[in-house]
Amino acid sequence: LVSHAREPASDRKVLEILRRADGIFIAGGDQSNYVRYWKGTPLHEAHNRHVRDGKPLGGTSAGLAIMGAYGYGAMDGGSITSDEALRDPMGPAVTMVGDFLALPPLPPGRVITDTHFSERQRLGRLLAFLAQMMAKTGRDDLRGLGIDEDTALCIDAQGEGRLYSSSDGWAWLVAPTRAPHA
Repeated sequence: LVSHAREPASDRKVLEILRRADGIFIAGGDQSNYVRYWKGTPLHEAHNRHVRDGKPLGGTSAGLAIMGAYGYGAMDGGSITSDEALRDPMGPAVTMVGDFLALPPLPPGRVITDTHFSERQRLGRLLAFLAQMMAKTGRDDLRGLGIDEDTALCIDAQGEGRLYSSSDGWAWLVAPTRAPHA
């Protein structure tokens, strides 16, 4: 399925395809479109129901970016770099989205994901995402999960993870010790 508009997110045929799916994989693309087209729709709920039913959900690049408790939505039409994000972590280009996909194997309400991690030097960017959400929520238990290219982190229903990579990639757990000060 390829999304090009919001209307198909309420289409019965599309919803039936998702209902019957053994697994769902959200590919790359533009995560802002996933948010614009799906959030608050029956398709949004179908994704969450799929996971509640114990079925696998995965994604790469933009697909993974929206899988944390808070996701980087890229809602301003760009893709922020680490340097830009660190200069202004509370600024308008750090467009975080919450209340989207609910993935029980990840700690509830605590994980922010990012992709192409080492290859695009995204540690600073993920730290900025964490800083913004820690400041907005007052929580100091948020964690970042950075995944390298050609690498998959698979988390089973019991919360145990396995790393697979065709290029010696890594998964990075970013755990700030305290929330930033305003």
